[in-house]
Amino acid sequence: MVTETRTIIFSDDDLMEALAPMVRRREKYVPKSQPYDIIKRIGRDSLFLLQVTYLTDKVVLTFSEDELFTAVLVHCLKLKIPIPRRAEKVVESRGDEVALIIRIGETN
Repeated sequence: MVTETRTIIFSDDDLMEALAPMVRRREKYVPKSQPYDIIKRIGRDSLFLLQVTYLTDKVVLTFSEDELFTAVLVHCLKLKIPIPRRAEKVVESRGDEVALIIRIGETN
């Protein structure tokens, strides 16, 4: 059977917007100014590290893979990006970008 694969790549701004509700729930201090450097890494231990550097501060945020997945999926729905319910969905690191990979059809 044919499998369709879609890749949704998140800009730094979209990623920050997607993760903002979780950051607020944690009550973590994040400056209101625009960040000038963002480093993203998905580690071997399935933790997502987001290091945001502002003019005055550096903030390191860590999210589980499930938290990252939930944040980007909810963000897609908020932006009205259609996501098939029965498709296989995973979050991956693509170079310096975070991507939601959607596979439709048989994947075995």
